[in-house]
Amino acid sequence: MFIVCNNTERQAMKAAETCVTQVLEKLKTLPKKEFIDYLKGKMTKLRTGVKNKVLVGVFGKTGAGKSSLINAILGEPNCLPNGANISACTSVMIQVEANMTNYSYEAEIEFISKKEWEDDIKSHQDVMSDENDNKNEELVRVATAKIQAFYGKYGVGKSLKDLMKGEHFREIPEFLSPTNTVKMISCGTASELSGKIACYTRSDNKMEVKHYWPLVKCVTIKVPNTKELLEHIVLLDLPGTGDCNKTRDNMWKSHLSQCSSVWIVNDIQRAASEREPWMILESSFSYLIQGGECENITFICTKTDDINPKNYLGSPVLKNTELHLDLEKKGAAERKRGCIQHRNEQAKIMLGERFNDEVVKKKPFIQMEKIFQVFTVSAEEFQNDENPILEQEQTEIPQLKQVLEDMNERHSKTAVKDYISGVYGILSLIKAANSNDSTMVEMKSNMYQLLKDSLEEQLSTITSLMTKHYNDLKNSCQRELPIQKNHACRLPRRK
Repeated sequence: MFIVCNNTERQAMKAAETCVTQVLEKLKTLPKKEFIDYLKGKMTKLRTGVKNKVLVGVFGKTGAGKSSLINAILGEPNCLPNGANISACTSVMIQVEANMTNYSYEAEIEFISKKEWEDDIKSHQDVMSDENDNKNEELVRVATAKIQAFYGKYGVGKSLKDLMKGEHFREIPEFLSPTNTVKMISCGTASELSGKIACYTRSDNKMEVKHYWPLVKCVTIKVPNTKELLEHIVLLDLPGTGDCNKTRDNMWKSHLSQCSSVWIVNDIQRAASEREPWMILESSFSYLIQGGECENITFICTKTDDINPKNYLGSPVLKNTELHLDLEKKGAAERKRGCIQHRNEQAKIMLGERFNDEVVKKKPFIQMEKIFQVFTVSAEEFQNDENPILEQEQTEIPQLKQVLEDMNERHSKTAVKDYISGVYGILSLIKAANSNDSTMVEMKSNMYQLLKDSLEEQLSTITSLMTKHYNDLKNSCQRELPIQKNHACRLPRRK
């Protein structure tokens, strides 16, 4: 049995993983027995279980700046294709995680099956050929866009048999493979990878290349040198909500329940008024209070640098105030910075009040400050090396990175603790099996006491937490519904 003394968590984890590998190799040489197979299964499960990661869902309307935000956090301006081209938008689900094996920028492109695509085409052709006056024009647009994206404008009129010919899929043999439906791409730079995967991720009418995104289920991008941010975290960048593509608009609903943390991204100018961000927020909140995966909600206002100081100074919120008079005396850069900072503060106040009024008041036992945060960010200014208006901290990108780092560190500690406890339990089991009767009795006694102490500790934590929630709920009910004295309801005294 190994002993870890005065080591860091990473060293402890490495020692435990080495131990598991050595024990598994040893078990492979032993004759097959029920107990040996049981140990193998336990250790294999332990190795795979530690790879589970925290999912951070990045949700928001098309054009809100989700891809630009992720690029800024990663420190890679060109990692995810962004909406610089107004006709382009993310069309597939993208997962971003750390590359823990090498220093390359890698992408794993997972395709749907051939049968799924064939069924899609049949459905699209039925929609487009529908001669009913009440046919759904939105579905027709979506169907036409997907067929034209992959086959070109002449694909709409072709038969299913023609569209499923192998010649159309020569450049993506992985799609036709019954076993390997994942295409691997590796590049030396983020920009190079972004260019190569654009046709698999983007809907762009101006691209003069074939689009493969209608056949793509998910793209996983692995970024090197992001261990501190993403070793235990996956950023999930979903296609934008609120556009004409109903498939993209509804995709977030099927993934929201899987996210431990929800980031709702919206342009600061419409953060409090648009319907989609608040619809996502309310759904996230329902998962949070129901005890689902969701633990916190972060509202991120983007494009804070997009402001006209002259118009903002003349707005009712700032006109004729002390700050307005002060900013009028300053230079153009300081004036713009002051307007940005004032609008950021107002946005945080407004969003906090709306969240409190529309969400928290319905669930008064929830502590808002622990589950809801607002950040006002400028990815443009964060990456602006020439005459920036805002300092790095004022863009709030560093603060968001710190949120990820803290989350990554917390999960790292939990993963290490659970893994080492699991290894210790299995090794104790092996040692007990090899010990004589008296030693085994002692081992059982020690293990029993260890498990008992651990269970009592966990029960104490749960009891404390539930007692607190019970008291909060009770106090809230008493405030909302004060107890009325009603003597008529008293039971008669016994004689």
